[in-house]
Amino acid sequence: MILHTLRHFVGAKLRWQLLQGERLEEYQDVSAQRMVQWVAQHSPFYRRHWEGHDLRDWKKLPPIGKAEMMAHFAEFNTLGIGKEQALETARRAESERDFNPTLAGATVGLSSGTSGQRGLFVVSPQEQAAWSGVILSRLLHRFDPGGERVAFFLRANSNLYESVRQGRWLQFKYLDLLLPRAEILDRLNRFQPTIVVAPPSMLGSLAKALHTRELRIQPRQVVSVAEVLEAQDQRRLEAAFQLPVHQVYQATEGLLAISCSRGHLHIQEDLVVMQMEEVEGGGRQASKGDPSTPFPLSSRRFTPIITDLWRRAQPIVRYRLGDVLRVRVGRCECGSSWRVIEGHEGRMGDILRFEGGSLFLSDVGYVMEQSPVVFEDYRLEQDAPGQLRVMVDGCDDLPGLRGYLEQALAGLGLRAEGLEVLPGIPEQPANLKRRRVRGPG
Repeated sequence: MILHTLRHFVGAKLRWQLLQGERLEEYQDVSAQRMVQWVAQHSPFYRRHWEGHDLRDWKKLPPIGKAEMMAHFAEFNTLGIGKEQALETARRAESERDFNPTLAGATVGLSSGTSGQRGLFVVSPQEQAAWSGVILSRLLHRFDPGGERVAFFLRANSNLYESVRQGRWLQFKYLDLLLPRAEILDRLNRFQPTIVVAPPSMLGSLAKALHTRELRIQPRQVVSVAEVLEAQDQRRLEAAFQLPVHQVYQATEGLLAISCSRGHLHIQEDLVVMQMEEVEGGGRQASKGDPSTPFPLSSRRFTPIITDLWRRAQPIVRYRLGDVLRVRVGRCECGSSWRVIEGHEGRMGDILRFEGGSLFLSDVGYVMEQSPVVFEDYRLEQDAPGQLRVMVDGCDDLPGLRGYLEQALAGLGLRAEGLEVLPGIPEQPANLKRRRVRGPG
C-alpha cells in the first residue's frame, strides 16, 4: 500500500506541474472518454441511463443526482454492494465508533446529510491509495525532515482517512468530534500537532481555547474541512492561529478542491471535470465601493456538474452537485491555470428567497458583519420565501438589530413579509455540520 501511495504522490506532483492549458483539456477529455466507456460496461445503472445517447459526446450525457444514486445504489456501484448492506455497515460503524469493517474489500461510509438526505460512498483499496497519495502531495506544501503530526477532526472516521498514516514520518491522530471538550484539549496538548485538520466550527472552538491558554499548541498548518469556511470565520481563525487557513473541499462525490501554497482553493482538475451551470439570480453586481449594498464585487454563482476521472467503485459521471460556488476569473498567483473556487455559498437549499431577489451565504455574511449592533454569532432560517428568522447570541439590542436588517433588506430591494429576531441559537449536536443559513429548500 505504501508503494502505491508513493506512486500516486509522485504522479499528483507531476500532473500539478505539467497539466496546464490545452494539455489539461486534452487530458480531461481522454480520461473522461475512457471512464465513460468503462462505466458503460460495468455499471448497469449507467448503461441503462445512457441508452440511446452518444457516449463519445460525454459532456452532454444526461445528468444525475443523489436521488438516482441512492435509489439504484446496487446497480450504480460496480462492486455489487447492496444499499441496505452498505447502510447497515456504515450505521453500525458510526454507532459503535469502529470504522474498520469493509464490504467486498471496500470502505463504506455516510455523508453528513446537509442536503437532507445522507449519501453513501464506496471506496476501493486502490482508490484509497490514490486518495492518500494526492492528499499528501497537494496538502503538504513543504517537506519537513522532522516529520508531521496531523490531528484530524471529523464526525466519523474511515479507513479512507486512516490510509494516510504512512509510518514514522507522518503520525496521524483521528479525534472524534463527539469527545468531551476537556479530553480533546488534553489530547491535543499531549500530541502537539504540526497540522490541524477540522471543520470551521471546531477550529473556532480551538481558537477560543488558544486565547484562554487551555490549548497550548503551535501548528504550522491549519486546514478547514467538511463545513463551509465563511469569509468572516476565515479572518478570525487566521488571526487566532497566526497562519493562513487552507481548505479541502470533498464530498461523497469525490475530492473536489484543495488549497495551493498561496491559500487559494483549486479545483482538482486532474481528478474531476467540473462543468458549471449558472444559478438563477446569482449574477447580481453592484458598483464598487458603494456602502449601501452587500455586493461590492461581481457575484456570479454556479452549481457544478461533476465527472470523476478516477473512481470506479462508485462512478460519478455528469453528477449534479447541490452546492453553489463562485469561481475566480484569471490565473492564480501560484502560477497554475487550474480554476480557483473563490467562494462556497453552501447548498442550493441555503439560498434565502424574497420578493425582489435572493440572498446567498456570502451576502448574508457581509450584511451581518456591517451591523452596527454587536452580537457574537448568528443563524438565519427561512421556512418559506419572504419570511426570515434571525437568531443571535450575545446581542443586547434585538430591536436595533431588527431595524438594521429591515433597512438593509429594503436597500437591496428585497421584501421580507415576516422578520423575527430572536435571542439565542439552539445548540446543535457535534455530529452535525454547522449551517448558519437555512433556506426554504
